[in-house]
Amino acid sequence: MSNAEFERTLELLAEYVEEIGDRVEEKFVEDIIQAQKSGQETSLVGHRCLDDGNRYLVAGHPDHREVNIVYFYSLIEIIETSLEEDTAIEIIEKSDVEFEDTYQQINGARQMAAEYLVARVPEDVIAAFENYLYMMVSGGTHHTEIHAGRMGGVGGFVVSSMVFPYEREFGISDFYDAVVPVVEMGRRGDKIIRQSVHLDIDEENPEQSILNINIDM
Repeated sequence: MSNAEFERTLELLAEYVEEIGDRVEEKFVEDIIQAQKSGQETSLVGHRCLDDGNRYLVAGHPDHREVNIVYFYSLIEIIETSLEEDTAIEIIEKSDVEFEDTYQQINGARQMAAEYLVARVPEDVIAAFENYLYMMVSGGTHHTEIHAGRMGGVGGFVVSSMVFPYEREFGISDFYDAVVPVVEMGRRGDKIIRQSVHLDIDEENPEQSILNINIDM
């Protein structure tokens, strides 16, 4: 479809977001997320939306008939916020891993340290946690993916669904039915991770800091 028709459709979906009681935080964000289409990655345009503090994306592309509803959770980012810059630098410098200088320049010390701490969790613990998390946030009409960290481990998860706003009978109820399970499962996954994952910082030897994962079945 034309760019004008695509923009009108995204504008309509922004109105739907407000009408179902949520809020559009930011509109028409370029490269808001990447999507796979016919084996190729495509950058999407869309809105950042909030449902009672839970952020989700409504994003599409002029060449696609579908629009994606996406809840993205990054465990790496959560760990980053728990690390002081000096601590992160010390973790990196005293670790047994050689980091690429370009990666550090682009992503920063805290993200690198977070990736390292996630990768240090024992494989059997990570496998059990990944299976448990997937079991708890998958199913129904939505799609769930568990994302690995750059160095291994669980980096986060994505819950998504699709709507087809160019269909003649598409309306606000279809949009609502797609958004609700995505946000509910995203919120559930968020809660599980915050309850299960705890960062223990070793002040004297930061490189010995560990990420504890306890699954409460």
